[in-house]
Amino acid sequence: MQLKQGIAFGVWDLFHIGHLRCLKRCMEDCDYLIVGVQRDNIIEREKGHKPIFNELERMEIVGSLYMVSGEVFLYEDQDYFKAYQQYQADVLFVGEDQNNGRFTDLIRKVQESGGEVVRIPRYPGISTTEIKRKVKELC
Repeated sequence: MQLKQGIAFGVWDLFHIGHLRCLKRCMEDCDYLIVGVQRDNIIEREKGHKPIFNELERMEIVGSLYMVSGEVFLYEDQDYFKAYQQYQADVLFVGEDQNNGRFTDLIRKVQESGGEVVRIPRYPGISTTEIKRKVKELC
């Protein structure tokens, strides 16, 4: 019996309950979970700020979780489909809020290649941005 491999991508900064629930949900649909951690320079370019924890720290946090049974890798070039193929994933996990062109194209490519796409729910009120806002209010 072949193991079902899944792949998920994310920033994973200020690891919180939403991240934990996401990875637990991913684990339900695969035997082996591989996780991509977005590089610091991409976050800074796309979001206009640096992450709180650097890429190596975020890799260590994510890689230490029992749900992440596969490799944890850094991604930079935004070629998600290339990573999907490289790691021979069977399932792509995508946040339900990821509806921009980049993910639409990725989903299409995965489905055309015979792969499965699983949408992971967003947990209202739980996000790194929201945590940062609350911390600022408390200070």
